Amino acid sequence: MNYDLLVLKVKDYFTSNNVIKNRYYHSLGVVDAAIYINKLYDLKIDEDKLKTAAILHDIAKYVSFDDSINILKENDSFLSIEDCLKSPQVLHSFVGKYIAESKFNIDDEEILNAIYFHTTGHPNMTALEEVIFVADYIEDGRCGYVFDNVRKALESSIHYAAFLILKQTINYLNETNSFIFPLTIDTFNYYKKEYNYE
Repeated sequence: MNYDLLVLKVKDYFTSNNVIKNRYYHSLGVVDAAIYINKLYDLKIDEDKLKTAAILHDIAKYVSFDDSINILKENDSFLSIEDCLKSPQVLHSFVGKYIAESKFNIDDEEILNAIYFHTTGHPNMTALEEVIFVADYIEDGRCGYVFDNVRKALESSIHYAAFLILKQTINYLNETNSFIFPLTIDTFNYYKKEYNYE
């Protein structure tokens, strides 16, 4: 699908009662952030893939919890449904893959995986997956010191920026006594070991 047409379709998808939801503008911001990171590190990621993954990364944000669980039960053999039931904040990431397939006719596995893993990451992410993971966190609409920390980290390394996102996320979830999705922990441990980050 032509990217400009895709943007219009996403805009329509995020519009209710003639009101465009904020998630649409966040998604546009992630597109800009992803393009910036791709150029910053000369990653040479195909820009159409990059923009498609970015604009669709949050496409399942407004799918209800019950519908999300049902979609995953019907389609996903990778995830533990028990873990998903304890992690409503990450469900949209996984469900987004299936919405992108069914509603937007995306069949590129690289794009679908970038959507799928954009909240938890996974060990040894591809360049596209890592860019979307970081871009989601640093887009200009995100305000606060935790986001500024990652923007600063990105100046030295995209890997360090991804690690810091994971570290800050785990710290926050620990502080709030919240369940931490196991894949997030696995990804954090991978970065810590692979790059000797602390």
